[in-house]
Amino acid sequence: MTLIITYGNRDYITQLSDRRLTANGKLVEDESNKAATLFCANGRLAFGFTGLAKTFEFETRKWLLQALIECAPPNYTAKEMLDRLCERATNDFNSIPALVKTPKAYKRLSIMFSGYLHHHDPPLAVYAIMTNYQNFDNKLVNEARNQFTCSYWSEVRPNQDDFNFVQKAGLWTAFTDDDADKIRSLLKRRVPAKAVLDKSIEIIRKISERPIAGGLIGKQLSSITISRDITKNVESAYHSVSVKHESVMPDIVFAQGAKSHGVVENIKVEAVDPETTPPMVFPKVPKNQPCPCKSGRKYKHCHGKHKKN
Repeated sequence: MTLIITYGNRDYITQLSDRRLTANGKLVEDESNKAATLFCANGRLAFGFTGLAKTFEFETRKWLLQALIECAPPNYTAKEMLDRLCERATNDFNSIPALVKTPKAYKRLSIMFSGYLHHHDPPLAVYAIMTNYQNFDNKLVNEARNQFTCSYWSEVRPNQDDFNFVQKAGLWTAFTDDDADKIRSLLKRRVPAKAVLDKSIEIIRKISERPIAGGLIGKQLSSITISRDITKNVESAYHSVSVKHESVMPDIVFAQGAKSHGVVENIKVEAVDPETTPPMVFPKVPKNQPCPCKSGRKYKHCHGKHKKN
């Protein structure tokens, strides 16, 4: 079960999730994309899902991307779109044959959305959790409910300069208050987004090794960072613990109007010839260790000068 965390302050919001796919507690793969960015008429939101990924011929990722497009009209605004998606999820999970014959223990699903709404000045920080099982009472529910619910949160204004939040979904019991406080302390100081992301990646990878994680949380991660400044691009990144000659990105859903909607998926950049092309993705290593690209130089004098994962 994927762990998703989202956090933010007055400057940016980041959503970070692992890419591990398991079945009956056993590893299936470590490169399953469950993250995407939604561009709608009144905002930009990162989203990701945790729980059910595949059952029989049903795939949550494909269903979710298509359902968002179909739930966007007529207004293409975030709250109304998610209201319709919540109703759609309830209906589909009780009527699609593959889901009807799936035991409730395997139908648990949560979808996290977080970002900014632009019809406020400055843009308003928001997040939402759509779920058929999550209840945040310090225990995980073993079976899915028949109905999805969606909980919404938005930044309260006027607020103080230290406004921040940290939220979690999925195997959230593995993410402790101490973990959240480490991130929150950086958010309060308005540390740059990259530094907070580096710390959050470190935390999730440590969580993946805890007994409570049960091997369900992976170390391969996807992140999406959205600036409150709408003139800045959304930043997506792939974080690997091994050297890679390819980089994979979250999907994108455009639902901004009748003439501007669609899905871009399976985004990947890869080397034409891995034998002659330097790797694209590097794990974070101690600065005085040899660079993973095998150049013979120390990491700090090679790829560590330009990029830290």
